[in-house]
Amino acid sequence: MRIFKVITSAFTFIFAIANSSTAYVQTNHSLSFDDHLLLVREYVATNMDSAHFHVDQAIAQAEEFRDKNKLAEAYNYKGYLHFFTEEYDLAVRYYLGSKLIYNQVGNHKKVESLIDNVMNIADQNGIPHLAVYYGQERIKRYGSEFGYQKEAEMHMDLGMAYLHQGSPILANVSLFEARNIILEEGNGEDKQLLSMILYQLGITQFELSQKLEKEVYLDSALQFYKESLSLDNSLLNQAKVITNQGNTYFELGQHDKAVTYFHKALKVQKETGMHRLSIPTLNNLARFHYINKQYDSAKYYFKAALAHNLREKSSEENLKDDQSKVLFHQTNELELSLQYIDSLALLDPTLVSSDDQQVQEYYTTRLLMDQKLEAQIGSSIQQENFIAQQKEKAQKQAREELILIAWIGGLSLLIVLLAIVARVFYRKFNREKRDLAQLREDLMKLATTPRSSARSGEL
Repeated sequence: MRIFKVITSAFTFIFAIANSSTAYVQTNHSLSFDDHLLLVREYVATNMDSAHFHVDQAIAQAEEFRDKNKLAEAYNYKGYLHFFTEEYDLAVRYYLGSKLIYNQVGNHKKVESLIDNVMNIADQNGIPHLAVYYGQERIKRYGSEFGYQKEAEMHMDLGMAYLHQGSPILANVSLFEARNIILEEGNGEDKQLLSMILYQLGITQFELSQKLEKEVYLDSALQFYKESLSLDNSLLNQAKVITNQGNTYFELGQHDKAVTYFHKALKVQKETGMHRLSIPTLNNLARFHYINKQYDSAKYYFKAALAHNLREKSSEENLKDDQSKVLFHQTNELELSLQYIDSLALLDPTLVSSDDQQVQEYYTTRLLMDQKLEAQIGSSIQQENFIAQQKEKAQKQAREELILIAWIGGLSLLIVLLAIVARVFYRKFNREKRDLAQLREDLMKLATTPRSSARSGEL
């Protein structure tokens, strides 16, 4: 009975090891594509390694089943993870990889959304050429496909990109186009969007006054700022607009009025709690006091601006920003040769003929650039996927070896147990055989003893 229990326990142990190993293998493959992405969303803020693991699993599943929509979605998630950790070069690669696939399957809304992401990264990292390129592409591809509000936003984003690029004339064209779309097609419920467009137009007029040295643009800037506040009088909009009103009055030579606006802006900015909005205002006050040789006051405001700047962004983050610009600068080198024709076409389409050899070279260059960029993205993604697949293959092989070792160990243990059992039974059989022979011998003796006694009695 005891031997039977030992054998049963051994078998239980063997199957437990085998089943646990098998279950571990199945755990990594039993989650669906959507489950993996759900876990990515859960882990993104707490465990980035786990988030990357699950998005890589989702990519592998999408590739295995050749589902382009899911693959594009997984690449989008991968891009977001890199964006979250400020790895902007990798973020752009995966975003553009996702865009490429969505474009193949004809999902224009997703493509437009991904272009948004790339433009935001370019804008945040001070790479306006990239933002301009994709802003132009987005308008050419989709135009009014997503409604007049989205079309106006596209033109506004392109205008802001031109402004950051240092092209206020082109920015003016795009922003006026955005404003006209809202005024012509809107129903009066687009006040916030129109306010944003008017605010950007005010900034553009200010920049035009600096570039063209004409005060008339400063008057236009003040008018646009006034219209922006009339549509959106929120604290955030006041904090931005009032500072720029002060800048404009300062350029007009009305310094006392400008200082009044700066102090008013500081009060509103303090109420918002967003210290970064105070930095340009404090710098402007410092500049005012410096011009008027009030050096102690100038020093005070410069120090206050510097303190806010350090609070908002550490030197380490600035270093990361500088490193993240490398890819975009490399990309921009390809785009620089295309700026001239774009500028002419936006200012006056009649200046550029479709039969012009220069225009043909322009479109050929842009096509080659797109193909080169897509090839780079595809190659990079394939390399990363190959590494991930090799890693998963090695893990799977290790798990299979663990299962094999468990089975071999279990079988070895079983053989040893069977040998022990056989030895025990063999000894027991020999003992019983000897006992049986002894019993037979004793019976023989008992059988012969009475006969001898009887014969003795007869004599």
